[in-house]
Amino acid sequence: MEAREYLEQINILNDTIDRKIRRIDDLKMSAYSVSAVNIKEKVQTSCDGDIMDLVDKAIDLEKETDRIIDQYYDLKCEARKIINMLTYHIDRQVLIYRYIDGLSVRQTAQKLGITPRGCSKAQKRALNQLDEKLKTTIHTQYIVKC
Repeated sequence: MEAREYLEQINILNDTIDRKIRRIDDLKMSAYSVSAVNIKEKVQTSCDGDIMDLVDKAIDLEKETDRIIDQYYDLKCEARKIINMLTYHIDRQVLIYRYIDGLSVRQTAQKLGITPRGCSKAQKRALNQLDEKLKTTIHTQYIVKC
C-alpha cells in the first residue's frame, strides 16, 4: 500500500463516522417524532414496535460507529508514529496538517508560512519518504472496508 492511500484511509474513516452519526441522529429524531395515540379505549397499535425498531437500529449503529471510531483513533496514532520517523520537520508537519488534521494545501501552507507550491513539494517529498518507511513496516490491518 502506498503512503497516500494509507493516509487517505484516515479521511475515509472520518467521513464514514460523520455519515453514521448523521444517520443515528436521523433515527433518533424519527423515534422522537412518532406521535402517541390518544384514544380513550385501549387499541393495539404498531407505534411501540416502530419506535423499538428505530431505537434498536440506532443502538446497533452506535455500536458499529464506536468500533469505527476506535479504528480511526488507532490509525491516526499509528500514522503519527510513522510520520514522526521522517527526516524533515516541515515534511512531518505537512503530512500531519494535510492527512491527520484534514487541511487543504492552501491552509497548510498558511499555517507553515510557505507557498502552496512549496507545500505541495514538501508533501510529495514526504510521501516518497513515507513510501519507503511503509515498505519496511506492514500496515494492512487498517484497510478500510466501509
